[in-house]
Amino acid sequence: MDRNQSFEIEFQVLVSACAAHFNKSETTRLKRLIECNAINWPHLLQLARVHQIRPLLLRALTSLQTQEIPEETIAELKRVCKQIMLFNFEQTKEVLRLLKLFKENDVKAILYKGVVLAHSMYGDISLREFSDIDLLIDGNDLDQIGTLLLKEGFEPELQLTPVEKNLHLINNCEFNFDFHRDGIRAFHVECHWTVVNRIYQIFIALNDLSDGICNYQIANHSIETPAIPGEL
Repeated sequence: MDRNQSFEIEFQVLVSACAAHFNKSETTRLKRLIECNAINWPHLLQLARVHQIRPLLLRALTSLQTQEIPEETIAELKRVCKQIMLFNFEQTKEVLRLLKLFKENDVKAILYKGVVLAHSMYGDISLREFSDIDLLIDGNDLDQIGTLLLKEGFEPELQLTPVEKNLHLINNCEFNFDFHRDGIRAFHVECHWTVVNRIYQIFIALNDLSDGICNYQIANHSIETPAIPGEL
């Protein structure tokens, strides 16, 4: 039995649409799912939004030759995915600018998840939805990073006293900064000194990746990132 049959049909369509990106033969199964079942298209779009895979869904659906997909569904996906593409391009431009800024000031920061994961997994930064810029840093550099970001117009997410900041470094894994434009958050930078909170008993810091960092090319820029399959 197909292991996906226990899931609702809309979720099966999502799984098949994602699989089709890596295995073109999966499009046959996807087409069969759509043509042989009554798809709740608004629910499918909602699921795709929750799981942040609308670009992959659009690519898969537009590759099918079938009349069963409502035109309004494709139109809505195209509208949303255009916004995602523009957002991702803007985030990419900003992260490259920040990495250059940090390098010029001798601050070590490597990029992970976000744009680099989209590019490495899908070969196209517009095919993955993400909402922030994740950087792995040395916790000892947090004050210098904060000073640099403040000069660039960013604001710290938390206002902490020196004592509170020390406790935050011990008990948490990240400190975040936001940049607003016309009252709307344009960039959210998460500076991680460990990958996850200590409560999970997993301690992966920048120094632990000294042998697992590679240079990756994005938009003719060489950036440092955890090596695949060491991607975090």
